[in-house]
Amino acid sequence: MARAIVIGAGLAGLKAALELRAAGLDVVVLEARARVGGRAFSFRDPADGTLLDNGQHVILGCCTEFLKLAHEVGVPDAVALPPALAVPVYKDGERSMLASLPAAGPLHLAAGMLRYRHLSLRGRLTALKAAARLARGGPAGPCTFADWLKGQGHTADDIAALWNLLTVSVFNADAAELDAQAAIRGFRFGFEGGPSKAALGLMRRPLGDVAEAARRRLEAAGVPVHLRARVESLAFAQGRVCGVRLADGHTLASEVVVAAVPPAHLSRLVRTLPQSADLVADLDQFGVNPILNVYLWYSRPVMSDVALAAVKSPLQFVFNRGELVGGPPGLIALSLSAAREWVGIDKGMILRRLLPELEHILPYAASARIERARLVWQSDATVVLTPNAARRRAFPATAWPGLTLAGDWTATDWPCSMESAIISGTRAARAALA
Repeated sequence: MARAIVIGAGLAGLKAALELRAAGLDVVVLEARARVGGRAFSFRDPADGTLLDNGQHVILGCCTEFLKLAHEVGVPDAVALPPALAVPVYKDGERSMLASLPAAGPLHLAAGMLRYRHLSLRGRLTALKAAARLARGGPAGPCTFADWLKGQGHTADDIAALWNLLTVSVFNADAAELDAQAAIRGFRFGFEGGPSKAALGLMRRPLGDVAEAARRRLEAAGVPVHLRARVESLAFAQGRVCGVRLADGHTLASEVVVAAVPPAHLSRLVRTLPQSADLVADLDQFGVNPILNVYLWYSRPVMSDVALAAVKSPLQFVFNRGELVGGPPGLIALSLSAAREWVGIDKGMILRRLLPELEHILPYAASARIERARLVWQSDATVVLTPNAARRRAFPATAWPGLTLAGDWTATDWPCSMESAIISGTRAARAALA
């Protein structure tokens, strides 16, 4: 059997390894960290042993590859998926529902927008117009999603009350920085498939369970997953990539290398390859946005919903962590995407800004005691698909025989997400086999 090396044990790398092993290749997975999962993992809080996630990820019903992988590796109960989208959204203390209604095609969300009270009547009608344009296509040239929405007649308040909630949660980017074509392609997956495709699925198991289950499946199939195995460079000879060099000085030979790593890491790996300047220049254009998760241990339950959102507020999404995954019943998680504004602010100041807003939405929180709070940063959570970066997403095949690429940031047409990572792993493996 031909040897294949997969660099990176995130979801993209694990999926690529599963595909390559299923095709009969002898596969080795190399991961620099001491765990699998990449940027989607779980860990135990040292204070009380509670299992936490690095981020409170959500899955839409259109994320069929993630759902399929969860079934294949033996954790089909990882996600609770309702039949349609139904998310409580708060604005200035008032509650409205962002929901799908029974209807065919993109009309399911369009109809729901008519009942979304955080938009003015004019804003709701404009949202219907924008939704119809989403189905037909976007601008001919590069521009931001916010500029495209303004061209459809949306005001800044409309964008803040609806579209920015969606872009921040789905793309980890503000509409003012997000590429319009990338946003439109991403939203189509949820708009066009009917209510079930837009449903907001919530993780009912720790996030790391999916990656750990994939690791167990690989090892049962004879695929070693080496942790703390940092790849320093790619071996190149006779016109092809033929292996990797590790930080400990060892070299591993292979016929296939799948690099399932972020752009900054890939840039370092390919710099020594011939004629790599154009790819390196593209990779160096990718920026990242952080995500901040705030875990709060309340003395008693303070939240009846399993999840809710807030607009025109420092809050974004609030999750009833104790109800969703188990653990202390008063544990909730605040998820703040595109969180650059919070970088450098100390924990006390962050809590002083968030807690009054939270108590405005959750009245029971005002009378409950916060026993503990923990901030969890993911500084490089996702690539920002700006108009510049969105057109530089790499395809799986490269100019160098023997090397293919995977990662949520590659050219999958999906937002940079777990779904995109899994799709990219499949495509990279198929490109390698071809």
